[in-house]
Amino acid sequence: MNSSIHNQKGITLVEILAAIVIVSFLTVIIWRFFFQTIDYNTYAVTEQTLQQEANVILAKLQAEHTKNTIHALTIENGALTIYKGGSCSKETISKRNGITYSLVDSAPHQLISPCNRTLNGLISNSIGNNRINMEVKIDLSSAFKDIETINYTLSTRLSKLTAN
Repeated sequence: MNSSIHNQKGITLVEILAAIVIVSFLTVIIWRFFFQTIDYNTYAVTEQTLQQEANVILAKLQAEHTKNTIHALTIENGALTIYKGGSCSKETISKRNGITYSLVDSAPHQLISPCNRTLNGLISNSIGNNRINMEVKIDLSSAFKDIETINYTLSTRLSKLTAN
């Protein structure tokens, strides 16, 4: 009997197929984890961008209301626009690609601003004690993966003392 036939060293076809299946399975798991991480990161970045945009808008609104008094806040051509000061000049304070702005009001209606313009938006009003108050609620939204929308709502009250 020849002992060289029984003592062969090497890899069988079954062992190669088993190794391919194991490597493929691990590759799919790692690949899936990698793309889930990328999606989560993109979602978090989009959410953070909306929060930062809301902070920038709030800072601009507070500074402008303190300096000139905001008479009205509207959305015009996709941009957040304010009507300010005695001359009622208008200024775009925020328009960023990929972000949709909408004003939220408990009773949405057309307003005649002190600028004698009909506006769809929010308007300043005086509420006793020589204060000019403006309730502001802005909804910022951005698309995420073309199937989901991420929203962030900025809700605040601008208030300013008057000399009257």
